[in-house]
Amino acid sequence: MSDIIKIKTEYISKLKEVSDLKEINQLKSELFGKSGKISNEFKKLGPLNSEERKKISTELNDTKSELQNLIEKKIKDIEINEIVFDIFKKDKSDHKKDDNLYINIGALLIHVAKIDENYSEKEKNIIKKTLLELGLSNQDLDNVFKKSEKLEKNSNQILEFTKEVKNKDEEFKIKIVESLWKIIYADDVSDMYEASLMRRLTGLLYLDAKIVGDIKNKIKNISNK
Repeated sequence: MSDIIKIKTEYISKLKEVSDLKEINQLKSELFGKSGKISNEFKKLGPLNSEERKKISTELNDTKSELQNLIEKKIKDIEINEIVFDIFKKDKSDHKKDDNLYINIGALLIHVAKIDENYSEKEKNIIKKTLLELGLSNQDLDNVFKKSEKLEKNSNQILEFTKEVKNKDEEFKIKIVESLWKIIYADDVSDMYEASLMRRLTGLLYLDAKIVGDIKNKIKNISNK
């Protein structure tokens, strides 16, 4: 096995284990820094004849490009994880425990769950878990959930469900979007009506389409495993 292949194999393995940006930057330095392993391999090209230099240079550039792409993907994954899973480390008191807010959020989630006409217990559990994570107490959960189902049943306008949510901070809304995608992929597929609704919600909640798309891809990948 050549030194280049050894480096590639070693760092692909290391990338799978890193969990924060500090570790990623350390790997980048080890590979591409002034005295990094890839940098040092390029320095070895000088004494080689032109044919051998060209061959190894191509292999090096391909390896460098592949590792850089994997690193960028890992950075993106870490950033998404931080957005999606760490946003509720803040004191939940930051979010006012307003029943109307939770009822509307519940109705919105239920509305999405019913689009494919397969409103399952799994989806109900996702919705209840989301409401708890957003700050609703266990004591109020069943009552709020029943009111959410009633509100959704008596309305066909998602505008009614989003008016309480759209003025919340982005972190709060991202958690709701994550839950929506979990509901949609609870049956492992997304139909055209669900996709269309999510595009509308992105605008109604004043969220960046790229953030919503990144969350979608993350949840989709998890559901396919």
